[in-house]
Amino acid sequence: MNRKKEQALRVEFFQKIFPNFKSIHKKYPALWPIGAYHAWIRTLKKYGFDDAEDPCIPEKMIASWPPILDYPVNILKKRISDLKKSKFKDPHKMIRKVIRILTYTEDGDRRRIEGFKKFGFNNPLKLMEEMPQILGYGLESCWQKIHALGAYGFSEPAILFEKMPELFGSDISRTILPKVRYYQRTLGSVRGVTFVTRYTNSLGCAHKRMSLVMRVLYDRKLPVRDSFIFSFLIDPKKFIRKTDLQLYPKTKRLFDGYYKSGVAENLAA
Repeated sequence: MNRKKEQALRVEFFQKIFPNFKSIHKKYPALWPIGAYHAWIRTLKKYGFDDAEDPCIPEKMIASWPPILDYPVNILKKRISDLKKSKFKDPHKMIRKVIRILTYTEDGDRRRIEGFKKFGFNNPLKLMEEMPQILGYGLESCWQKIHALGAYGFSEPAILFEKMPELFGSDISRTILPKVRYYQRTLGSVRGVTFVTRYTNSLGCAHKRMSLVMRVLYDRKLPVRDSFIFSFLIDPKKFIRKTDLQLYPKTKRLFDGYYKSGVAENLAA
C-alpha cells in the first residue's frame, strides 16, 4: 500500500475514534498505524482495563493520550509489575487515570518517592496514587513550588500539596501565590496562612469568586469564621441575597462580572 493511501485510511479511521481529531491531527500529522490502535485495545482489555459498566475504558484511555500508540504493547505488563515493585497499591487505577505513566521507568519512580520523602511528605505513595502525573514531574521543579509556598509563611508546605496535589501542576508564581497574597491581605497575614492551610482547596477558586465573596462579607460587616468563608466560596449563590445586589453597587458589579445573566433571579430575597 502506498503512503498516501495509508495516510488517507488513517485519517478516515481516527476521525471516527477521536472527538478532538482536528487538534490531534494538527499535532501528530502522521497519526498512527491502525493496527497499533487495535493491538492496544486488545492488550488493555487483556490486562483488565475494562468493566461491564463502561466497556469503552480502553478507548477513552488512548484518547486521553494518543501518543501511547507509538509504544509497543508489551510495556503494559512490565509497567504494572514495576509499579507493584514500587509498592503502589493499585497500578491499574493509576494507569487508568494517566496512561502516559506507562512510558516512565521504575528507577524514576524510586527517585521521586525518595525525593518526596526528603521534601517532607509522610506518604508519597498515596500522593502519587492520587495524582499519577507527579511521576513525570521533575524533582527540582516540585521542590521549587514547595519552597515558594514555604517562603510565604507556611511552616509545613508539604501539607498543602497533600491536600491538593493539583498544585504540582499549577504555575505557583502566577496562579497560586497571588491567591495566597489576596487571602493574607483580606484576612490578615497570619490568618490568611491558617485559612489556606486548613482549607487548601480555596486556592482552586477563581479570583472573581474570591473578590465577590470577600466584598459581600465586607458590605455586611459580618464577623465570620473561616469555615463559613470556605462554605461561601464553595457556593456563593447560597449566601448572596437579592437585597445585597440592590444595596451594594460594588457587590452587584462583581456578581454580574462572575455570573451569567439571569442567575440573580434565583437568589433568596
